[in-house]
Amino acid sequence: MRHSFETYRRVLPIDIYLGGTDSSGWMTDRLAKLKAGDAMAFVDQAIFRAFTALREVEFDEKFRSSDRFK
Repeated sequence: MRHSFETYRRVLPIDIYLGGTDSSGWMTDRLAKLKAGDAMAFVDQAIFRAFTALREVEFDEKFRSSDRFK
């Protein structure tokens, strides 16, 4: 996982990211903008960076709290 997170940091910037879950509603928001006529609704370099940063924090927290490594 650590190697994956490092790889994600190296491939930045990513202009359009369509993966992951929509738990924060970002995909719904972008689709609404697209339907409203914003042709660039999905162009945002910050989404992938933010999504992977959150996943890395989540991984670190779960790894540290795991009984297996205590």
